[in-house]
Amino acid sequence: MDQPLIDIASATPVTPSTVLVTGGSGFIGRSLVAELLRRGAEVINLDPVPGPGRWLAGDVRHLPPDLPVVDAVVHVAGLAGGGSPTDVELHDVNAGGTTEVVDHAVRTGVGRFVLISSIAVLGPSELPLDESAPPRPTTAYGRSKLLAERAVLRAAREAELEVTVVRPGYVFGRDNRGNFGRMVAAARVGRFAIPGREDTLKAGIYLPDLVGLLARTLEEPAPPRIVHAVYPDTPTLLALVRMLHERLAAGPLSRRGSEPRVVPEPLVRAGIAALDMAARAGVSSAADLSETMHKLRESSNVVSSVVPGSSWAFGWQTALDDLLVSGVDG
Repeated sequence: MDQPLIDIASATPVTPSTVLVTGGSGFIGRSLVAELLRRGAEVINLDPVPGPGRWLAGDVRHLPPDLPVVDAVVHVAGLAGGGSPTDVELHDVNAGGTTEVVDHAVRTGVGRFVLISSIAVLGPSELPLDESAPPRPTTAYGRSKLLAERAVLRAAREAELEVTVVRPGYVFGRDNRGNFGRMVAAARVGRFAIPGREDTLKAGIYLPDLVGLLARTLEEPAPPRIVHAVYPDTPTLLALVRMLHERLAAGPLSRRGSEPRVVPEPLVRAGIAALDMAARAGVSSAADLSETMHKLRESSNVVSSVVPGSSWAFGWQTALDDLLVSGVDG
């Protein structure tokens, strides 16, 4: 078993001098770049969109020829499952792009490579899955991230590249326009309804904590090969929505929706069937909503055996306080 990561909150920052962050202008990337800059690193931000750090326009599938030599790489860039990307697009960006970046790292003698993967490689599970669990992805997105992991782990074996694969649960934070942000917006006006099941578990992590963990993986002398970036006390969906309601009520604007509603199971099944029929007819919005409904009804019971609980500066309760009581939506 891998040794646990050193406590994030108490460890002395020792960041490599030059770090390439792919996707450094995105939701996770820009916060990571800011943190690495704060720790004194020089950061190259490879992204098609301008952003923080030393920005270099580029696509991970076609790396620019003038890409500088760096000490470490944090590969954040990737295509998410939302927005109905095709299987081919997911494979090209997530698997093909990762192969391009890791091959470049091997050729140029990079010392440390951190891949941001996803718990989607594990598939849904009611039983707890730690870092030793075998991957069983059930979506094209999960399969593309698993292929990305395999490319990086192969480089670790064959080229002796120091590699860490970080699998975050769903990441929530300010300016997040994903599923969590939509759930917060719906809860704020009392329109979020739990589809049938109240007991699904959804492993997640607050963006500042994920960034802290990523920084630690660059600083550890021998980091774990695979790390699940999740909190140890995953709430049920019903408990999470109740926590959201409590914190929205405590915010400076004191706005709160009604108690979470639970849609009866027969209605949920009928709704999903209708959405799936519309998706097969080519309605992309129906496909996205159907995927969200399925996700809400499946547990992602992911845990970590290598991240000690004391490493978290936040945790669920404090993270939601920081996110919501301050009056800023996720």
